[in-house]
Amino acid sequence: MTCIIRYQLDGSATMRTPYHTEFLQDFKTLIPGRQRTWNPDDKIWHIRPSAVDDVIALCKTWFSDNVEVVFCKREGSHQRTDTGPHGVLFVQEGAPREVVEAAYKALARLHHPDKGGDTKTMQEINAAYDRITDG
Repeated sequence: MTCIIRYQLDGSATMRTPYHTEFLQDFKTLIPGRQRTWNPDDKIWHIRPSAVDDVIALCKTWFSDNVEVVFCKREGSHQRTDTGPHGVLFVQEGAPREVVEAAYKALARLHHPDKGGDTKTMQEINAAYDRITDG
């Protein structure tokens, strides 16, 4: 039972969860109707930016370690627009920690030297992650 939350470029998110009646009751109580919409065709919830952090916290409460947060970037966009730490990780400034972590993990899987990636690129990714997370 995994809850998947995908951040969109506009700061909103989509959420797909296993069906759980009590979770849905809590979700609908915590997140006002104007902050969420259901897409029955795709079976996902669309969450407005102001409610995303509350949704992540709720999902972690109900699904504990089975919450996957993913940052979606523009299709075909593989070039950074800036060279700061946020640009290295392809995240916007002020992105939630979960987004930064998801971006870091995805880039590490792609660029790790043990997986055929470049050492210099991996060092840049590590430095950017440390700088953003004060690690």
